[in-house]
Amino acid sequence: MPILKSITLPNHAVGEFHVARRLEVDFVKSIAMLSVLSYPNEAAYLAGAGPIYTTPVLVPATACAAPLLASAEVWLTGATDSIFAGGVITTDQAQGLEAMKLRQWDQIKVARDAALAGGIAFDGSIFDSDPVSISRITGAAMLAMMAVSAATPYKVTWVLADNTSRDLDAAETMALGAAAGAHVQAVIDQGQALRRDLDAATTIGQVAAVTWPVPVLQEF
Repeated sequence: MPILKSITLPNHAVGEFHVARRLEVDFVKSIAMLSVLSYPNEAAYLAGAGPIYTTPVLVPATACAAPLLASAEVWLTGATDSIFAGGVITTDQAQGLEAMKLRQWDQIKVARDAALAGGIAFDGSIFDSDPVSISRITGAAMLAMMAVSAATPYKVTWVLADNTSRDLDAAETMALGAAAGAHVQAVIDQGQALRRDLDAATTIGQVAAVTWPVPVLQEF
């Protein structure tokens, strides 16, 4: 998706409409070179005018996880050392409806994955919720259930998202496991609802309106 931001480019031209177009990844060095084409404005882009400048941007390979281009665009507008930081990702009106749906779904999946790993607010503490952490929580909850069934004591010291620690007993650990499951399901349900909205969209404007909501850490 294009990025909207007024930038004075190295050739002293002012560009307001920028499109990430080509990505070259060096898997050995774990870096990638992204070429961003800049245009005076969207009208010039839609009219088929050539770019006024091409900016080569060195990005970490981690910013290029699938879906590649959507992830790279998120990095471009969010990384503090990117000249496109603070830019707004917008729709590419030059694409057809189905192509727009595919690109919008890529953006939604990037936001969905970020929401999944955005943390779990449980009983006054914030727990990590990346895939490894969710797996650990699930495993701990199963051990807690086994301890309860065997009538044996259970306690685990958990490192929280802020790197402090907290002791959990069996009941708290099982409740945390349930909270982790509820968190994952809520994010998946949100993604599926947006997928249905996207499938039902019949105009580019409707497609552009289907976006991931502003993240809110829900207490479980």
